[in-house]
Amino acid sequence: HVPTITEWGALVIAAGGKDTAGGALKEAGTTHWLTPNTGAVDTYGFAARPGGVRLSITDSDEYLTKNAYYWSATEENTLNAKFVSFSYSNDYVFGAFPQLSMAGGFMPKLTGMSVRLIVDTPIEIDGSNAIYVGNDGKRYNCKLMPDGNWWTVENLIETKYRNGNDITITLDIDSWVALGTQGGI
Repeated sequence: HVPTITEWGALVIAAGGKDTAGGALKEAGTTHWLTPNTGAVDTYGFAARPGGVRLSITDSDEYLTKNAYYWSATEENTLNAKFVSFSYSNDYVFGAFPQLSMAGGFMPKLTGMSVRLIVDTPIEIDGSNAIYVGNDGKRYNCKLMPDGNWWTVENLIETKYRNGNDITITLDIDSWVALGTQGGI
């Protein structure tokens, strides 16, 4: 399932808190991140990578090597949802984590961001590693994180909705919104 902002907060707290968890959860090095990728040691194998953010259907990706933005399942209202972000320039994790009394951190639902899942029933468990199989049969690596949950350690790349329909790409905003009503991702 897509984690709630509270579940993201639990991971951040278990990984050292909002001021340092970014380093513990970000992929180390500068293969994908812009230099300096401050503090990135990827202590838990979460391997957060920058994916930028697509601010609207017609915009280009922003911050592609600077920031990782991840959706949460928590709505701010019917048009907006909360998110979590990591930056190349610090160890801080931004998000509206209720356990930390942090406010802010929501964007329109049509914004393009990465998705990581909490895997409720992983398969092929081997110690702290496991596999999750997506809607189209793609296998995703999972790790048991310090919050006690299995998280995918790769961004979702789904090509099918849960009901088996193909996800198609379109620049027409009305068609894009209609796709979201075909059974959910």
